[in-house]
Amino acid sequence: MSRILLIDDEEDIVETLKFCLEVAGYECLSGYDGTEAVAIASREKPDLLVMDVMMPVMNGIEALKKIRSTAGINRMPVIMLTAMSEKNHVTDILKLGVNDYVIKPFDKNVLIDKIKKVIGEPKAEEIMRRDQDCCVFKLENPANSKNRSQNLADIFAEISNLSAGGERKFIVDLSGVSSLEDNELMQVGDAIGEANVNAACIKFIIDYKTLEEQFRDFYETEDAEILPNYQEALKSFADQKVYERAEKEGYVVIRYQSMRQSFLNTYKEMITAVMAIHDDEGKTKFLLSFEGLDRFEQFDLGLIKDLGRIYGDCETKGIEVKIVVPSKIVVNRFKGFSDTQNMKVFISEDEATRKFEFAIEKQNNYNVISILTKSSSRQTWNTFKEIFRGIFMTANDKREDYIIDFGALNSVDSNTLKLIVNAMTKAQTKNIAIRLVAPSLILRDQIENSPISKNLKIWPDLEKAMTAGEEIALG
Repeated sequence: MSRILLIDDEEDIVETLKFCLEVAGYECLSGYDGTEAVAIASREKPDLLVMDVMMPVMNGIEALKKIRSTAGINRMPVIMLTAMSEKNHVTDILKLGVNDYVIKPFDKNVLIDKIKKVIGEPKAEEIMRRDQDCCVFKLENPANSKNRSQNLADIFAEISNLSAGGERKFIVDLSGVSSLEDNELMQVGDAIGEANVNAACIKFIIDYKTLEEQFRDFYETEDAEILPNYQEALKSFADQKVYERAEKEGYVVIRYQSMRQSFLNTYKEMITAVMAIHDDEGKTKFLLSFEGLDRFEQFDLGLIKDLGRIYGDCETKGIEVKIVVPSKIVVNRFKGFSDTQNMKVFISEDEATRKFEFAIEKQNNYNVISILTKSSSRQTWNTFKEIFRGIFMTANDKREDYIIDFGALNSVDSNTLKLIVNAMTKAQTKNIAIRLVAPSLILRDQIENSPISKNLKIWPDLEKAMTAGEEIALG
């Protein structure tokens, strides 16, 4: 609410004005001479100063000159009160930079009208202020349990609106509160839950041990973030990273850390980090990981297309970027757009950084893909998935013929067989020639005798596969 500083050496005038202005909707501060005017104005920085001219210690003229020469308050609006109505006196006052004046004795309504012209109508009470990029709420009159529940409800309603609109950092100052009722703790718990849904964070300032113990003993509030004072609360937000950097299998991982600001700002910072690390350190392999994200509506068409543009820019600079989003729906969104369908998008960091044990070389116009080592069933499945993924991506650009050599593999599980059969069927519909070589007799028997893969054509070695004419690989 708008605050007015009243300065007059007559206490009755100050108290009368204070009463009238508070009824009108203004908050009032008061003092009784020019020195107090300067001190209170410097400390409180009110919206308006209403000050008498004739006062002891320091008169209004001297105080006004001091205020106009003091940084931080030199532009403060001022209305002067004076019992001297002579034209020359009024002119002198106006020359000092006052916004208006009132001649004593005066009608309080005249003064209120002048105040409204200078600073406007009384502002509705504001329960929130900003500090840095935090929204800060202070529970007023914490000892008054009659109004406290409603005050808490007002605070949390405002937090709900702000977090839905994209605000992420909130501080609720409960200093001076020794305990809360169960229904009030439920309010706190509901607010924390809703903030989490909106990817926001509420930190609580609590200076009573009894209240902290209540929070820890109450199921809905036991995990609340509690700080002892305002400075610690601000610092905890400042220290909180929105992403972290790590190393994994030769990749620099830029990993989403927490939603303590808007998702768009977090995303931009992660992209900036990739470019800065490349420019400063020469790194060329990056993993942009959103593995810790639990809400995915932010990955809309606009963001996905923007990632596609950035992906293309990185490719032109020789930077490899893989995207990790733990949502099959989002991964499929990338595949659904022409600009992003060839991007390397994975559902986990492990999948993105897994080393596939195979090699590719050109032999007699064939691309020969050789399995180099035996692996677990899951690793073998992933190896074949990556092989076929690469084949189908390349086939979009030009016609290639392939041979997949199972190498040292003696067996594969049913899931891998299904993957191979499905991929071979897809290759046939796309007119992609793929031949399969299994040097192991045991593996050939498994494939030929399994109802899943009995129609697959398998060659025992590379030479026979390369000289087999136009035989198809799937019967």
